[in-house]
Amino acid sequence: MSRINSSNIKALTHKETSTFSALFPPRNETSKPSYLPLRKMETAHLDCGRILRGDLSYTKFVARNRPFLLPRNEASDCNIIRKRVLPPVPLEKMSFGIAYARIVYRDYEFIEDELRSSYHPQNYFCYSIDQKADKLFQWNIENLATCFPNVIVTGKFNIDEYGRFMNNAHYECMQLLRQKRGWGYLLLLQNHDVVIKSQYEMVEIYKLLGGANDVEITPCPEDRWNHNMKWDAVSLNLFKNPLNASHKQLNTRLTFAKGAVQASLSRAAIEWIVDVANLTTLIDQLNDKVAFFRSIIKTIPNL
Repeated sequence: MSRINSSNIKALTHKETSTFSALFPPRNETSKPSYLPLRKMETAHLDCGRILRGDLSYTKFVARNRPFLLPRNEASDCNIIRKRVLPPVPLEKMSFGIAYARIVYRDYEFIEDELRSSYHPQNYFCYSIDQKADKLFQWNIENLATCFPNVIVTGKFNIDEYGRFMNNAHYECMQLLRQKRGWGYLLLLQNHDVVIKSQYEMVEIYKLLGGANDVEITPCPEDRWNHNMKWDAVSLNLFKNPLNASHKQLNTRLTFAKGAVQASLSRAAIEWIVDVANLTTLIDQLNDKVAFFRSIIKTIPNL
């Protein structure tokens, strides 16, 4: 995959952020953000400070008397949702935006909280819903896309406990996000992943990466793929145009790797995956084996 250097990012973002005002016009009064009480009644009595300061006896007491959380009846009106998500002060422009691709299936409150913590009008958020998720959760996620111009929802996939079709879900997010302008890196996430850095800190980290990808790569056990199938680029139809690949790439058998689902991929990497490569056959063959959802993005760099 080609790399994107700091000068390329600068050129990209200078061009793309010029559309910032057009894409995200000033909010009107009906969507003016405000702080709302977020602590639930079931946990309002807890002293989080004592837990964070390491009060062991208090922590054990809370653990023994764990409160039972009741689902909030979240208001679904877009004006109310925007008040919950949008920050109360104007946000400074970033050097470039970040695209988030998250596979989701439960705990809408958490998903909305994560959206709020990472929200910036230059960022994009793609959600792929497990089709087994309950109908209310599906509706809530799809409703986010009607409330925010930078939220996207893919088609639904039947993701099982072994991770089959997880690659399909992330791949569709990549294809949709590729069409959006202004972001420099894409972050792959699962339902309950927590982003602990602010959007501004994330951009600074990505600028230091200078176009490199942050991907965990470890050796892949032999039982993770079907050895009776063909795994060379030609058999997999891995290049949309074979003229874009060298003779060696076309005839080299893939070397499999595995790693965590979570990864940060440069825009150049996503453009290669979407525009140059064709991962459809590869993903379909990998769905033949369990727990291969950790490997697809880890294997491609070995071409």
